[in-house]
Amino acid sequence: MINDRKSFILILSFLGIIVFSANAQKEKPKPFEYAKLFTEKELKTKRLYANLGASTIKQYKEVFKLRLRSMGGFHGKIDAIPSFVDTLKNLQYLYVRGEALTTLPLSMEACKNMQFLHLSSNRFTEIPQVIFTFKHLKLLDLRANSFKEIPFDIGNFSELEYLYLGQNSALTLLQLDAMKKLTKLKNLDLTGTNIPLRQAKEIQKLLPNCKVLHD
Repeated sequence: MINDRKSFILILSFLGIIVFSANAQKEKPKPFEYAKLFTEKELKTKRLYANLGASTIKQYKEVFKLRLRSMGGFHGKIDAIPSFVDTLKNLQYLYVRGEALTTLPLSMEACKNMQFLHLSSNRFTEIPQVIFTFKHLKLLDLRANSFKEIPFDIGNFSELEYLYLGQNSALTLLQLDAMKKLTKLKNLDLTGTNIPLRQAKEIQKLLPNCKVLHD
């Protein structure tokens, strides 16, 4: 009788393990569902979150726009974006102006719907590699940094409409074969650079629908 009871308990335990395993398989986390790509007009109606506080992370699915700004004084300027920015996968607009950034974390590639990237007046000397993973980029503001060259990969931004490179005084050349691929470009700012006027005019011919600004 005791042996039968033990056998019965073992059978129930075994069945419990099977049921638990089946439920565990059913409860696999669903892949993250990205929000749609918003138009510029639609994005203007979305809340602009300030900095990466607890409330921002808590509402990560609804964070479409983010501005990072230093507190100033003792705290100094922002010189790095935390790697956990990758939790904000729906981010489509990022504004970090007048800080001390020199690069962006590779984890940002999770923000694959990024469209508007404002990074003027920082300390970049080259375009962070992660930016080239943003295939839907429409605006790239890199004014007033320390760029000496713009890589050929810039031509891969097939959706790019606004490219601001002004006030990079060490910038002397753009690759025409790359620039001519930016067929949707509407505005190109080259003011305050050392790019020759002759090349600016060549770019204007290659992109007749683009307004090229040059000193």
